[in-house]
Amino acid sequence: MSVDDVVAAYGQPNAVVGDHIIYHSANNPSVGLNFEIESNHVEKIVCGMLQ
Repeated sequence: MSVDDVVAAYGQPNAVVGDHIIYHSANNPSVGLNFEIESNHVEKIVCGMLQ
């Protein structure tokens, strides 16, 4: 999945930090999705508590 695919599926992220695209939960901003990007493609997805 490319970065463009992530944005098309989830909308604009709440934050982009280095090689991470982050989406916060609407009800709890400390919970969400963290997409780790490498060479414009998703390398890893973390779902749950965000650090």
